[in-house]
Amino acid sequence: MAQIAYLDNFEYLEAPLGQLDPALMEATEILIREDMQNAIETRVPHSELQQLVNTIDGNLISAQQLFA
Repeated sequence: MAQIAYLDNFEYLEAPLGQLDPALMEATEILIREDMQNAIETRVPHSELQQLVNTIDGNLISAQQLFA
């Protein structure tokens, strides 16, 4: 599920975001592609998963502001 979200959505933003903020692009990519997938597979507690989602949301809001 996390991999599908990454491939269907974030992957298309990588190059443009990387031009604006390479560190934000890399951090967000790792959060979505690796950390979220691992958290789901290992069945981390809901609170831990929610914290990860909140971090990803914050990064995506920051990215959105760069494109505005």
